[in-house]
Amino acid sequence: MTLKHLEAITRDCWSVLSDMLGIFSQGMLNYVLQRLEVVTTFLESPLSAEARHRLARVAGELAQVAGEIFFDLKEHEQAEYYYNAALEAARMIKDEIMQAVILGRKCFIPLYNRNAQQALTLLQEAHTLSPLYLPEVTRAWLWAIEAEAHALLRNEAACQKALDMSECFLERGQPGNLPYTRFNSTTLLNYKGTCRLRLHQTELAIQTLHQSLLRLDATRTRQKAIVYIDLASAYCQANEMSEACLYAQEALYLIGQIKSARVFQRFLNMRRQLDSWQKLPSVKSIDEHIATLRPLINPFWNT
Repeated sequence: MTLKHLEAITRDCWSVLSDMLGIFSQGMLNYVLQRLEVVTTFLESPLSAEARHRLARVAGELAQVAGEIFFDLKEHEQAEYYYNAALEAARMIKDEIMQAVILGRKCFIPLYNRNAQQALTLLQEAHTLSPLYLPEVTRAWLWAIEAEAHALLRNEAACQKALDMSECFLERGQPGNLPYTRFNSTTLLNYKGTCRLRLHQTELAIQTLHQSLLRLDATRTRQKAIVYIDLASAYCQANEMSEACLYAQEALYLIGQIKSARVFQRFLNMRRQLDSWQKLPSVKSIDEHIATLRPLINPFWNT
């Protein structure tokens, strides 16, 4: 297996990752870890400086992919382990862009555990990495993540400032060929909707989430499921149960397609908002749908 082949494999992993997460996660994880083991073995042998640099970059990329898969499987300890391994490789080759991206990815672990302060600490480290060289789109993505962290802390002013910064950098940025974030104006709109929801700005959240639905690419099934979940949550806040149940069922239908443990957990967190209406037929139907999905997702999900 040549170095060029390993680099091509890494690019391919990024290109198919979003489509493979969920039902194909375990198969892809095994594939990535096997290639990462090959790269690690190569790095232990005598190499030229250029070859070592390129191999370390491949190791950092593959470790990131492994971290992403483990995160989607809700294996947070394993995800953090591979993010840290990727970070070590990025530091070894002094790639500050890669370091910033890995820190951004890593902070989703505390965010999903509702530890916003830990996420902000990681983001602060990412912001300090060579701001003159960090692509504007990457900086926009980091600021959007920071906005969600501030929203979890109910810090409306800091959240809005972060969203404004994200929008500013996104407008200045140029689309690049980095496979890292897939961040664009529609993604930012999704973040805005989530932030409005966390801040209990219910009407604005509903409006923003509907706008993002209209703009989402039809192939972004995972992101559409998340928007449906957030819409269901927003309608729960508004006590509009028929709409909440409608979007909840739409989300479950998509979760049945993607079989993502992380997205399913996000749905289950939202389901708690329906507890006061659990005797309604529409809520009972949701619970029946959940019961049918559990066996399908369990092979990839530690409860």
